[in-house]
Amino acid sequence: MATPSAAAAESLQSAIARIENESEVDALPGRGSGLAEVSENDEIGIANELGSVAVNRFLKAKLRVLQEELDRLARDMNKKDQENLKLQQKLKVTFH
Repeated sequence: MATPSAAAAESLQSAIARIENESEVDALPGRGSGLAEVSENDEIGIANELGSVAVNRFLKAKLRVLQEELDRLARDMNKKDQENLKLQQKLKVTFH
């Protein structure tokens, strides 16, 4: 039988793996925003089961996933901005 701390660690690792997997699957082309969402109820449930060190690890993992998503979205936005600028320049050349 698993000890409470072992069960909490296993719960934390499964939650982290779930968040990371959701982020990877959602980041595939044609799949939503890619943002791995964990409801407040999930976070509260996890926090109740885990110690402060484990909660810290969970929140750091969540932060890492969200930061990766933010970075990807920023790259996408910059790429689209560059494409828009090129198209605007073409329009100016075409109509002047």
